[in-house]
Amino acid sequence: MDLSGFVVFNQYHQSPYFSITDAGITFNRDTTQLLNFPSFVKVLINNDKKQLLLCPCEKESDGAHKYYTPRKHPIFSVRWNIASFNYTVKQLIGVSTLGNGYRVDGALIEPNYILFDLTKIRKIT
Repeated sequence: MDLSGFVVFNQYHQSPYFSITDAGITFNRDTTQLLNFPSFVKVLINNDKKQLLLCPCEKESDGAHKYYTPRKHPIFSVRWNIASFNYTVKQLIGVSTLGNGYRVDGALIEPNYILFDLTKIRKIT
């Protein structure tokens, strides 16, 4: 059989995203893996383009936020319950309440840099 044009299905295809609800923000496993499991990250915000950039940094870096902590039984998603960050994201997407929440897909733009475009959000139903 001619297999040209076919690719092997990879169940570990990496699709970084975060979900936001009134209770907090969760970065999925693929986000953590693509960032190479950093202990700290920096969040850069482009208000004009409504974008967030997540990138690893050192603990001493200006704007460093605790991100991933290895555990005996690994959980790779990361949950932030930072009220000011939640508020900032809600302002960027233009909502005051989140209902069931929203999902924001990301893209690896360089090694260890994930860009989230808040103009392309999807409501969680």
